[in-house]
Amino acid sequence: MKDKMAKIIKGFGFVYIFLNCVAFIVMFIFAMHAKMKTNMGPGFLVFILPVTGIFSGYWMKISKYGWWRLVIIISSLALSSAIIFTAIFIAPEMEQIKQKKSLD
Repeated sequence: MKDKMAKIIKGFGFVYIFLNCVAFIVMFIFAMHAKMKTNMGPGFLVFILPVTGIFSGYWMKISKYGWWRLVIIISSLALSSAIIFTAIFIAPEMEQIKQKKSLD
């Protein structure tokens, strides 16, 4: 049972690395596009979440845990979950509210 759980965590770590790499690339493309269009700084703070996600996934994949690594992993997973929850459930509700206000 313990070995099976370790394999699941390692697999999840690999998937988490991949998803955060994709998010990093997409955010980089948007940041560079915004820089070219507006000549403003790309705002590199937005890259903190994908970078911590990449490190967290890597640590899960190689099963290296320390107290500070666990803090980073848990915070990365919590922030990612909050963003996904917001994108799936809250954003459509806000759009409906805006549509109702525009009809009034």
